[in-house]
Amino acid sequence: MREKISILTAHFGDFEWTEFLLQRIFETVDLKRYELQLLVINQDRTESSRERLLSSGPMEVLEFPRNENFFAVMGHDHPWVLDQALEKVTGDILIVFDSDAHPVSYT
Repeated sequence: MREKISILTAHFGDFEWTEFLLQRIFETVDLKRYELQLLVINQDRTESSRERLLSSGPMEVLEFPRNENFFAVMGHDHPWVLDQALEKVTGDILIVFDSDAHPVSYT
């Protein structure tokens, strides 16, 4: 049985960067050796973004309702959606392509 790799990333409206990343993932992961679960969070939260992402290759596009508490503190809810997405991960190995999620304290 092959090991399963889960790759998680988020999309914010920069389709060129997201499509480049997805292309590299599809070129790099040895699908004879690993089963791939590719999860992309659609933080644009629009149907057109969802459709464009799905046209980029086989993946699961995740969408979560906007978290107003995070928006009030940070101006976005990126850490919250990453936490929500972790519940969807089924792989033996998790790779997260992300660089802008930071801990927040509401106290």
